[in-house]
Amino acid sequence: MGELARYNGKERETKIIWHGGEPLLVGIPFYQAALSVQNRLENEGYKFRNSIQTNGTLLTDEWIDFLRDHHFGVGSSLDGFRENHDAKRLDAHGQGTYDRVVSRLLRARERGLSIGVICVIDRDTLPHVERIYKEMKSLQLHFTMSPVTPTRSLSQSLQPLTPDEYSDVLIRLFDLWFNDPEPGITVNPPHSVVQGLLYGGLPLFCNADDSCFSKFVSFLPDGSIFPCNRFAGEPEFRLGNLEEDDLNSVLSRPARIRLLARTKESLEPCSGCESNAMCRGGCAHHAYAFHGDIYRPDYYCRAFFRAFHYYYNCVEQALEKASPQLTANALLTKGNVQCQEKQ
Repeated sequence: MGELARYNGKERETKIIWHGGEPLLVGIPFYQAALSVQNRLENEGYKFRNSIQTNGTLLTDEWIDFLRDHHFGVGSSLDGFRENHDAKRLDAHGQGTYDRVVSRLLRARERGLSIGVICVIDRDTLPHVERIYKEMKSLQLHFTMSPVTPTRSLSQSLQPLTPDEYSDVLIRLFDLWFNDPEPGITVNPPHSVVQGLLYGGLPLFCNADDSCFSKFVSFLPDGSIFPCNRFAGEPEFRLGNLEEDDLNSVLSRPARIRLLARTKESLEPCSGCESNAMCRGGCAHHAYAFHGDIYRPDYYCRAFFRAFHYYYNCVEQALEKASPQLTANALLTKGNVQCQEKQ
């Protein structure tokens, strides 16, 4: 942790995302020790922020209070509604975990800990976007609908959506949220994309930078270093090991420099795409999982293109309706997104 903080320097905040498996299994004393290290470094002028991704089944009151008191950002997995979630997320006894997770998420909110939810969507859940939205709204849970990672293999039980199917999901989800007079919750990707359009920033995705590899690095318990957690365990993406290598030298090696060359300008057809300022070629791991090549666009590229233009047109029309003098162009071009002719 010290090496990482020193690599980032005192001017930049070092953000630690604790992943698993299930990261709560190591127990609170582990994180107390980690925070003790951070406190010593903070006394030297370094800055830290922590977040954790859990399946939610172990969120006791003790954990909730610890995470709240130490300002952890918390994400959990909840696949929309009971039947869907329990078909794929079972405990060690083969029992579904939906009721347990929901009760602990609501308990966390009661005790002052806000938790965002990730809902994975695959072909089984494709017909249920409206139901998922209503369920999350009724529970007042902010959520992100995330597609299952695409793959070249057809043997897995979780089948990825086609790009057209995923764009339909993104558009249906947007319509539900954007046209809801009292949504009460944040729904992503639509919320972060619209935020990017209106305020000139980028969507709050991990790939919202010229190269996502410039912002992330992943460490396994054995010290192995990978460019991000999605590539963890892929031998060709192993950059080194903290037990053997200096972090500065690892992050300067040709293998990582080659990763940094994946930018929206270097990918075809991304360099000429009207939406490249928003999606920036998409997820490198999606590209690798499906194409076997990180230097190709995200498998869901066409979905983002279609959905982003739909969002653009809807926001533009809403702004023009609200105030004919306030055209969307002045706001939306801050995000460098061009608008296609309305269909």
